[in-house]
Amino acid sequence: MLTRPALKARLRRDGLRLRKRLGQHFLVSERVRDRLVEAIDLRPSDVVIEIGAGTGALTERLVEAAGRVIAFEVDGGLAAVLAEQLAGAPGLEIRCEDVLKANLGELAAEAGNQDVVLVGNLPYSITTPIITRVLESGLAFRAAYFTLQREVAQRLLVAPGSRDRGAITYLVEYHAEARRVLAVPRTAFEPVPAVESVFVELIRRAAPAVSPQNPELMFALIRAAFGARRKMLKNALRRLEWVALPDNKLAAAARLEGAVRDCGLDPRSRAEQLTLQQFADLSDALVRAQAAH
Repeated sequence: MLTRPALKARLRRDGLRLRKRLGQHFLVSERVRDRLVEAIDLRPSDVVIEIGAGTGALTERLVEAAGRVIAFEVDGGLAAVLAEQLAGAPGLEIRCEDVLKANLGELAAEAGNQDVVLVGNLPYSITTPIITRVLESGLAFRAAYFTLQREVAQRLLVAPGSRDRGAITYLVEYHAEARRVLAVPRTAFEPVPAVESVFVELIRRAAPAVSPQNPELMFALIRAAFGARRKMLKNALRRLEWVALPDNKLAAAARLEGAVRDCGLDPRSRAEQLTLQQFADLSDALVRAQAAH
């Protein structure tokens, strides 16, 4: 792997500049790299999808442990460095494209019966969109291992009632079991970021954590509730377009409040106070109310 001095020298040699908008911070600590790889449960039959491969600090170890590695790197200059660094590595495919625009379902189909494991040092500015994309893509991954900004990692791991919870908390809980693996010091990266990082593990559930009649409605409720998280539940949820009747908003509000009461929820509660199961129950109550209208 490229050490801090070697990385700087390589970037100067190739006339490459780090692009702030891409959130580029590269792993340069071999000790931390080895701890991360050790924590990843890889098998020879696995297909690894690496997000943000950079100059290949993790990639070179992933290709040693897995049957195939698909490395995404959106920066063309860095993708060229990666290709040179790992020329001839067996089972390695480098894709110079934005993973947010990639067809992840297609990648799953290509993997056949092999297990898919995701690995990535995610850019802090687009962490939530990437995790959302992965979870909603239908990609049948076995596990995902991501280095995240500490505050984002905390949001994935906190219990109901914590103000750190957000809509992404519930999406992750629905699809996977999240676990904090280890802290990653700022000094392990070049350039050194202003925030601390945490390495987390997401193990995909065999079945979703809850079984609402209409999962899309449940997540619409969650997004609406957290879109106005400072408001009480009864007011925050009125932002849902399908609840409001153009000719009778008072009736729509009453129907919503009735569903909240039917679930035994306090209409004055805040979004983060509800469990995933309570959001599922509320969405089912609204389905029943809509059917009875």
